[in-house]
Amino acid sequence: DNNDNDSNNNNEAGNSEVNNTKNPPFLPGCDSIVMLQHDPVYTLGTASDPSFIRGHGGENDGNDNDDNKIPIVRIERGGEVTYHGPGQLTVYPILDLKGYKQDIHWYMRALEEVILLALDKAGVKGATREDGL
Repeated sequence: DNNDNDSNNNNEAGNSEVNNTKNPPFLPGCDSIVMLQHDPVYTLGTASDPSFIRGHGGENDGNDNDDNKIPIVRIERGGEVTYHGPGQLTVYPILDLKGYKQDIHWYMRALEEVILLALDKAGVKGATREDGL
């Protein structure tokens, strides 16, 4: 039956993943950029400690504020503490880097340009690159 064949082709293409909002589908050979706002969360790099966050058990803390209600998630990256939350746009590039120039400075400038173009298309006006950063 032709309908059964069409159904199988849809499953092979990964349609079951399309409705999974936690893990968007990755399509080999198709670069993507995901822009989103997170619910309030602190992420801790491998070298950081929850005591680095005010309201989470540091010395002389004693603060009972909203910060201690924000989830803390340890992740596998360098660096210290990063806050993500509403009003802050987070950008995740999903790229096959084998198809690009193998130069980190070129990559960062190209990624920056793509983000600025995407923001403009999304209606965010005035986003610019700051020289020296």
